Amino acid sequence: MQFKELEWEEHISDGIIISSNCKVRVYGYDIIIEFRISYDKKEDKYCLCSFGIGSIRRIRPDIFSNIDEAKTAAYRIYCNEMCRMKKAIDSFVLK
Repeated sequence: MQFKELEWEEHISDGIIISSNCKVRVYGYDIIIEFRISYDKKEDKYCLCSFGIGSIRRIRPDIFSNIDEAKTAAYRIYCNEMCRMKKAIDSFVLK
């Protein structure tokens, strides 16, 4: 299943390099998913923080060696959550 690409915005303040968010409206409820990728100078790594509900939210950031890996992981998390929501909606509608 293919979903729309995440749009990334560059922010250079507060150590946050880029962020992306999407808002999905399902039966009158807004579901907001947000990703932030920051650069850790000490470790020379990129940290992906995920915010949202359910399996989106992470207690600790995911660590990657380059920014493309972090973006790919964010898209994978996003797609998995969208598939989960689609299954829930399909089962609700088909009942």
